[in-house]
Amino acid sequence: MEKTKLKNGIEHVALSFSGGGFRAAAYCLGCASYLYKTPYQEGNLLEKIKFISSASGGSITAMLLCYMLRQGKSFPEVYGQLLQHLKGTGLLDKVFDVLKDEQAWIQRPDKNRNLINAFALVYDQLLFEQASYGDLFKSKRNAKFVIDEICVNTTEFNNGLNFRFGTRGVIGNKYLYLSADRDALPLVKQIKLGDILACSSCFPAGLEPLVYPRDFSWNNGEKVLSWEELAAVLKGNNRYNTREKLGFEPRLDMASFMDGGIDDNQGIYAFLQADERERKKYDYDLYLTCDVSSNYLDQPFKYPEPESTEKGTSVSGYIRRFKKGYLAYRIVLGLMVLLTALLLICTSWTRVSYLLLGISTMLLLLQLLFSFLVGPKIKKLNQFLQAKPAEKENTWMLIFKKHYPDLLQLPFSQLRSMLLARLQSVLLLADSIYLKKIRRMSYELLYFKKSYSSDIYDNGITGPTGSPEPRSWGQNIAMTAIYLLSSKNKEVLVTEIKREPWDYHSAKVSAVDARLLKDVFEPADRLRSIVDRATAMDTTLWFDQYQVEAHALENLVIAGQATMCFNMLRLVYRLESESKGWGPLKERLLKDWTKFNQEPGWMYEWYAAGE
Repeated sequence: MEKTKLKNGIEHVALSFSGGGFRAAAYCLGCASYLYKTPYQEGNLLEKIKFISSASGGSITAMLLCYMLRQGKSFPEVYGQLLQHLKGTGLLDKVFDVLKDEQAWIQRPDKNRNLINAFALVYDQLLFEQASYGDLFKSKRNAKFVIDEICVNTTEFNNGLNFRFGTRGVIGNKYLYLSADRDALPLVKQIKLGDILACSSCFPAGLEPLVYPRDFSWNNGEKVLSWEELAAVLKGNNRYNTREKLGFEPRLDMASFMDGGIDDNQGIYAFLQADERERKKYDYDLYLTCDVSSNYLDQPFKYPEPESTEKGTSVSGYIRRFKKGYLAYRIVLGLMVLLTALLLICTSWTRVSYLLLGISTMLLLLQLLFSFLVGPKIKKLNQFLQAKPAEKENTWMLIFKKHYPDLLQLPFSQLRSMLLARLQSVLLLADSIYLKKIRRMSYELLYFKKSYSSDIYDNGITGPTGSPEPRSWGQNIAMTAIYLLSSKNKEVLVTEIKREPWDYHSAKVSAVDARLLKDVFEPADRLRSIVDRATAMDTTLWFDQYQVEAHALENLVIAGQATMCFNMLRLVYRLESESKGWGPLKERLLKDWTKFNQEPGWMYEWYAAGE
């Protein structure tokens, strides 16, 4: 395989941070921290980042990084602040404090009071200091370097498509977008960064969708961003929404947004659009995907067996027992009331009378509660199930009404297993299989996409017309996946190294270093152990006490640092350049990779020491 040549070395790099809750935020922070710590030419590798796309948990790191750099903060300040907010359950505890605090919602009178909006308010206060979307477009004079472009992904529920909050290009998508007209854009830029981050990171089932425009309006007493103003800048044709094709009537709930990982969990589509958009100015030399999802299914589906192999009582049997028990209860209640009345009439008040009166009163209250609270609901349910099918009634409901008596005849343990099987399979589908499908589709598109390079790439290949041969992105991609160095990926990693453009069995480190590259690229067991623990972390927006004790946050950051070092080392051997700094970069990467294998936490400790 012929090596791709970078004429001017590494000048323009695109980065993407995947979804995955705090696991993604911490891992991506580790990836970025390694780039900052790696010197290249007159600066460091992080300064070569020109574009970041993100989804879900990765947006926490991406947005805070871009925002703080534009505020003139250094990367170590970004690292320290984000690491502090990721620790333990502090951020989540603050969310529940806000949820129950009336004062916290005064400036957001239109917001739905729920968990995701409590997260939005906490993001606004703790991470962004009430900054707005417009702060991602401008920089303070003391900013040393900034990332030119960011694209934060969310998913809109009007058409079921990806919706992008970016600093270039369309804000939204082709069918639903926020106007960027001269009069509208200043208003759009007043949207809070906390609300945008909440849109990107509200994962299904655990959190609610954000509703536009009501959840984006605010009033701080001095300035107001009303829902009516926000409604006026929402545009589109709702092509894939069967109920709202003709236009947008201003109202509080014109659109809804949810987790960016639903449609583009790796942020790859956003990058491909940015690549097209920037073609006239420059090509990206490298694309680094920082990804905490994986190809591996850690917990395959296992059918929940019934607790007992015996036939057991059916659901209808339990219903019959309940009816008999309820009848007996009413008979006992009637006898108790009758006996109490007779005692009170025929005898004087005694302890027995008081006891019977108390028991009768309690039973009567229970009967009244059941009659007023439960009885009407049971009656409505029976009426619904026994009613004749309505015209054009849902076909699933028609079949359910026809056959639900058959289901009630099944043993309870069997019916329970059937319901659990459905629930567990749906959760597995939504949490793993569906995301893996999106991941495969995204990477297939990325690796098979070809882009025409400008004079940056000088590989000497021309087509029949003399124009440059389209460049495949495969050579210039470093898929920095969290599982890359893990034990379960050991065999696959060997296969990947064999595909690199050097001889697997004989290629040496350099003319003066006789070590074989295949041995150098073999992760040490100590490092693999940390990566294994990092990959086992759940997708959450907290680190619980057991995860804190297991150093989960530390392991994730270290995994990101080591994996980024590993992939950058692969790239400098895969690509060629005669530019200034290429040789020293290769030497530095080799040195760092050796240190990660000997002492995986060395860079984490360097940041902790504040050097």
